Amino acid sequence: MTRIDYAMDGANEVVPGLWVGSRPEGVDFKALGFDFVMLCESANDFNPNDVHDHTTPTRRSIGITLGDVYFRPCPFEDRPLTAEELHRVEIAALAVRYAVETARCPVDNDGVEIRPGNVLVACYGGLNRSGLVAALALKHLGHAPEDAIRLVKKARDESGFGRAYGGALNNLAFCEYIRGENLPTDDALPPPPAVTADAPPPPRLEQG
Repeated sequence: MTRIDYAMDGANEVVPGLWVGSRPEGVDFKALGFDFVMLCESANDFNPNDVHDHTTPTRRSIGITLGDVYFRPCPFEDRPLTAEELHRVEIAALAVRYAVETARCPVDNDGVEIRPGNVLVACYGGLNRSGLVAALALKHLGHAPEDAIRLVKKARDESGFGRAYGGALNNLAFCEYIRGENLPTDDALPPPPAVTADAPPPPRLEQG
């Protein structure tokens, strides 16, 4: 199993080009080969005014391009989600799918693009929040729900955090969302994007 070690608990490759890992604070992403990083931590961990240097941004970096690395936040909690939160997670999963499948990702308001070498989906422990986004991205890439769950668990269950906290995707509500079961309907939002082979790329993230 392919693995990259860094502070916290490193990252594991789920399928070629798609990695799931723990909090990547203070990591030189470019040196590790990552060009797209989806950060899935608590909303309280993001401060749009806290942008660091081009190679070692912290988890508070906003969804912008720093040097040659594109960072996009998808903050949510490791608990059952509201419909609005799940909708944002689905949009993040589409962005990950687009980056993995096409090896191209829009990065700024001028339409400048980069070619990601590897896509990292990360949260505090690299188990549930990043596992949910990665598994939904795998569904968009054509994997069946149970296969998507299995691939994420296979990649992260034997990590340090995985062994300590019951493995990846131990949040059963997240597994239900991946299967399309018991989806939240607590607010009037459009349904999550359909999983189709020709889904359009996600909209560019506005900066400012």
